[in-house]
Formats: sequence, structure tokens, C-alpha cells
Amino acid sequence: MGTTRRAVMTAMALRRHAVRRSEPVSRRGRVSRCERGAVALLLSAGLGLIGAAVVAVDVGSIRTARHHLHENAGGAALAALAELPDADAARTSAFTYAAANDVAGLGTLDDTDDIEFGWWDPDAEMFMPTGTGGDVPVSAVRVTAHREEVETNVGGVVAPVLGMETTDLTATEVASVALTTIHFEGIADGPVPATLGAGTGTDLDERDGLVGVAAVSPPGVAIGIVDLRCGLGCPGVDATFDDAHHALVSAGGTVTFDFSSLGDGAATPWSIRVLGAAEDAGTVTIVYRDGDGSVLGLEEMDSPPPGASVTWFLEPAAEVTEMIIRMPDGAAIDDLRLATGLTVVT
Repeated sequence: MGTTRRAVMTAMALRRHAVRRSEPVSRRGRVSRCERGAVALLLSAGLGLIGAAVVAVDVGSIRTARHHLHENAGGAALAALAELPDADAARTSAFTYAAANDVAGLGTLDDTDDIEFGWWDPDAEMFMPTGTGGDVPVSAVRVTAHREEVETNVGGVVAPVLGMETTDLTATEVASVALTTIHFEGIADGPVPATLGAGTGTDLDERDGLVGVAAVSPPGVAIGIVDLRCGLGCPGVDATFDDAHHALVSAGGTVTFDFSSLGDGAATPWSIRVLGAAEDAGTVTIVYRDGDGSVLGLEEMDSPPPGASVTWFLEPAAEVTEMIIRMPDGAAIDDLRLATGLTVVT
């Protein structure tokens, strides 16, 4: 019995020892489950931070892609603007530029609708398509460039889950010619003044200086400033104009515009409005000269019918110092616009 009792007691002691040894194991098991929960929380938070970081990088990559796309659109608009007034050449130049600069998918032009011609209204800061604003020459080009399926993720893991794998981008830019206009407003009817300045005859807002004017006409031939709204009562005018104001009317004289006081490079004539003041007015001839008196180019244009006006694009060499206009009997000119630079305005 003593042996049996000792054996039972030993067995009970061992059982209690086993229980005591197992209790820490059980506690360690519970701690392990907590640790696993904490790890899960940390992993979830980490994935959230990684996702946020990827999205932040995605936004940055999209912003960079859009920036490059705007650069390409602006360059294409400038390339087109330089080819005006040849619309076909302007479109070709824009497409060529966009394709040549489509490095790493910077963006391309889809069709000719992506290139629009018009003019820029600086007061409204708005592009006005051709046909708006009356008889305004084309002096701006709007280009819309496209880039499709821009990748918006870095590792290709988070963005697809968020449905942000790719996106399409577009960018629109307007390039415009900065123009100064000789319009003859603010001048009384009569002889042509020797100089034209800001507020009197020109819009020299961006450039300092005066435009010199020299009018030469044969004896007995009238040449001067006339308000064409006077209709048939104007000297040398056989037509009625409703929208025309002061213009330079000639019965067979020559007018020379001197741009030398505007500084080096003088001016680049952009367009001129020719009015039909009489029947069979004939051909207006323009000669361009540089500072040394060398002829840079010559252009001729027919006068429109009486009462009508046409805005002509001019195609001289740049840096014109003198512009000589030979006007036949019954011809009139107005709104001589000078290009002072090309710039992206949006």
C-alpha cells in the first residue's frame, strides 16, 4: 500500500507540475494571438500607407504627363502660327511638330479638328474662332493634343485594385501674334500726319516710339485721312461704308511708313485692310525695305468692289524698316497690323 500510495502521489504531483508548466504555455498562446492581430493591423496600415504613396506618385506622374502634353500642344500651336496665312501649311507644321516631339508618349494630334484658327481677345482672355468679331485677321491658333492610356501606377499592384490603371489626358494651348495696329483713329480729316503714336493713329501699347508717315502724291492728286462714313460726300469716294471709320484714301499717291523709331528689328507687317472707295480702283502695291534701303519683298493686291473691304495677310521678310504703299485712284487702306512677337497665351 505504501508503494501504491507513493505511486499515486507521484502521479498527482506530476499532473500538478504538468498543469503548472502548461499554464505559461497557454498564456504564451494567448499573447501570440494578440501579436498576430497587431501584425495584421500594422500590415493593413502599411498597405494603406503604401497605397497612399502609390496614389501620390500616380498623381505626380499624371501631372508630369499633363505638363509635357501642354508643352507639346503649345509648340505645335507656335509651329502652325508661323506658317499663317497658309492654313494647310500651318496644319502640316503642327502635325509635324507634335509627331517629332512625341517622345515617351508626350501626346499627338488626332485630326484636323485639333487645330483651330482665330484670334485672341486680350481683354476677355478668350480664343475667338474664325468668323467671330467681324473683319478680324487670323492671328491665333488653338491646338488640342491627346495622350491615351497614361499609366497611373508604379508597381502595377495598388492602382489596378483601385481602378486607376490608366487614364486619358488632353491639353489645349493657344499661340497668338502680339499685334500693334495703325488705324488712323483720333486723327482729324485732312493731310496725313508726319508721325503716328499711341492713342493717335496707332495702338503702340507694347512698344515705345512713333511711326513716321510720308505721303507723296502728284500735283492736284488728293491723299489724306477721310472718315468713310461720310459716304458720297467724301472727296474721291464713290461708295458708302457703314462700319468703316477713318482710313487713308488716295487718288494715285504713295504712302511710306517708317518703323525705324520702334527700335532694332523694326516691325513685321502682318495684315492690312484694303477698302474699295471707287469703281475700278486697281491694284495696291507694297514694297518692303530694310534699314539700308534694300528691298526685302513686294506684294500686290486688288482693291475690292466699292463699299467692300478685304483684310489681306502680308508675307514680307521680318525686320522691315520701311513699308511703301502705292495706291491707285480710289483705293483706301486701314488697320495696318504689325506683328511684334509670337507667344503662347494660355
